[in-house]
Amino acid sequence: MEKKFTETNMKLFRNLFFVFVLSLIAFPSFSQKLGGEITIRPKDIVMKWRASFMSVISFYQPNSDYMGNTKATQGFGLSYKGELNFPESKRAKLIMGVEYINEGITFDSYYFAPGYSVLYDKSFSFTHKVHLHELYIPILFKQSITSENDHNNSLYFSAGWAFRYMLGSQFKIIDKSDSKMVDKGFSNLTIEHDVLTDNGSAALLGGIGMEHRTPDMRQGWIFEVYYRYNLSRHRYIGNNNTNNILFRNNNLTVSVGYEF
Repeated sequence: MEKKFTETNMKLFRNLFFVFVLSLIAFPSFSQKLGGEITIRPKDIVMKWRASFMSVISFYQPNSDYMGNTKATQGFGLSYKGELNFPESKRAKLIMGVEYINEGITFDSYYFAPGYSVLYDKSFSFTHKVHLHELYIPILFKQSITSENDHNNSLYFSAGWAFRYMLGSQFKIIDKSDSKMVDKGFSNLTIEHDVLTDNGSAALLGGIGMEHRTPDMRQGWIFEVYYRYNLSRHRYIGNNNTNNILFRNNNLTVSVGYEF
């Protein structure tokens, strides 16, 4: 029953995604009658680009049966996005692009491997250090409080959806009794419920930002705070399936960038 429900959700996400992409392609040529005809042509659309560096603060929801002393480690990210400016709307805009996020988690747990005898007594004798490498492709709607074309400083809100892809992860396992590393390498960290492709998932984004335009009003500095709520959990298997732990992570990013 759960498998059928998951497959249904995957098909729904896939269909909605393709419909949304098609609507974006068709959008520049639409016309609407509202007290007169409004036509937006491709040549009327202005595209601006923005590159940002992000500081990442992670929030984890651990599985208490298999994880203890869970802590997030400092992460970072890079963002490159395009902003569509429609002449008929000075405040509403569309943002699409790509983001890379590197974040980490440290927790105590078991370690199952030849030569190690482990009881499920929640002693958690081994520390696991995991670094996650993720890719986000966000589609965001941006609403400015004031017109950015008329003010040097403007405040805005934005929210939307992102496709999230797990690029990979690295792990280290340390024996707490003698502080020696017993294993390290690349872990096959996966997604519990795939969307569109293997290791693909989805996230909801919401944030607030401020833009400071240069005197010529063509470029500017941007400062943003975003919260990402990931819709699916991670599955951590350690080394050669020595663990099988599900946990969820969300994150808050504080970024500074430049729009050109």
